[in-house]
Amino acid sequence: MYDALFANVLGEEAGSFTARRLQAIAESIGLDMQAFNACYSSNKYMNDVNQDFADARAAGIQGTPFFVITYTAGAQTKTDTVDGAQPFSVFQQKLDAALAAAGAK
Repeated sequence: MYDALFANVLGEEAGSFTARRLQAIAESIGLDMQAFNACYSSNKYMNDVNQDFADARAAGIQGTPFFVITYTAGAQTKTDTVDGAQPFSVFQQKLDAALAAAGAK
């Protein structure tokens, strides 16, 4: 389901995954619809989802993909981020800077 959701998210507006659309995606990949509907309608994981959303916003994450690079420079833990789908060169620049700050050779 995870892969199917991401395959269907391109070009979509935030909040565009209506209950019917989620059901259609689940059905298209052959999920057990009775189990899916029971889980979905129970809101069993709603608190977890809301907490993940709040944590992401608090960390400054605005969407996906979003990458966090954590490293130690001296005695301090530092982080850098890559927001959005970026070319390899952006990752390489950020990682090279983190490695240099961490004293890696």
